[in-house]
Formats: sequence, C-alpha cells, structure tokens
Amino acid sequence: MKTQAAIRQARYRLRKGVIPRKEWPLRFWGRVDKSGECWIWTGPCQGKGYGQAPVPGGRSKRAHRVAWELVHGPIPDGISVLHHCDNPPCVRPKHLFLGTAADNNADMMAKGRQRPGITHAGNRGWSTRNRQRVIGAGNPAAKLAPEQVETIRARRLSGEPLSRLAVEFGVSETTISRIALGRSWR
Repeated sequence: MKTQAAIRQARYRLRKGVIPRKEWPLRFWGRVDKSGECWIWTGPCQGKGYGQAPVPGGRSKRAHRVAWELVHGPIPDGISVLHHCDNPPCVRPKHLFLGTAADNNADMMAKGRQRPGITHAGNRGWSTRNRQRVIGAGNPAAKLAPEQVETIRARRLSGEPLSRLAVEFGVSETTISRIALGRSWR
C-alpha cells in the first residue's frame, strides 16, 4: 500500500510532466476495472459520473476521451467520444465511438433517454421547439406521477399537513403547496 506522501509525489511528478510519456498509459489503464463487460474507470469522477483522468502536463480530461486517444489516436476538433453502452465511467474502446453533438442527441433519442422536443432537465422543463414551459408529467424532471398529484390534492383538502405529505412523497413543502393550490401540475 502506497503512503499518502508517495501518492502526492507521484501526482506532483505527473502534473509537472516528470513521468515519462511511455509510462503514463500504464498508469491510466491501472485505474481501470476490466472485470465486467464495461471497463470502469476507478479514478476520480466528475459531474454525471464521467471519469476524470490526469494527463501529462498537469491537465485532466474525461477518461473515455483519453482511452479513445490511447487506442485510436487524436480526436478531431468538434468531435465527441460517445458510448454505445450509455455508461459514463466506461472506458472500454469497443464501447466508444466518435460523433458530433447532433449524433449524440440522435443516439440519446433513439435509446429513449430523452423525450422528443424537450431539452435536458438542466433547462428546467422548457421546450426547445416553441419555448413554452412544460409542466406536469411532460417535464422530464418530474418527480411525481399524475396519480400521486391527485392523491396529494385530495389529502391536502382533507387537512393533512404539508410537512407530512412532503416527507412521504420526497418533495419540498413548497412543491406540495404549489400542487395543492394548482400553481404546478395544472
């Protein structure tokens, strides 16, 4: 087991480019679990589960992009590395392919990971086609089903406290209040 000091020194050497480039791929693949169908990056990860791999020179890149470059060479500008398996930490070259942002969106739609005409939940439910707010079950970020909303409204009308409903349905008291008042889920 390496000591913390040895790990810090190795990271410093990698960041400063002291580790020879020929040794670097071995370090990268040493952080990959190849025991399953997907080869999982076991190093640091960033948002949405994508691996973050340190590269010589002190920078870091997404691990699946590094895996592609190690096996196939440089990635052209404006091109993304996409996953056949839809598993963000997977770095198995067989599961990766190149494509544009449009290819990525088409792949997402073909695999049913997004509703047609709706942007990512990060856009908070706005439709990309006509810029109208998408509420209720049409919103891909919706946490409740229509049946649950009807139950919430009925129980709130009978006087059940906001706090109890919020805990039971896993949403905030504000959300329960907005549903009961008809301000959301119209």
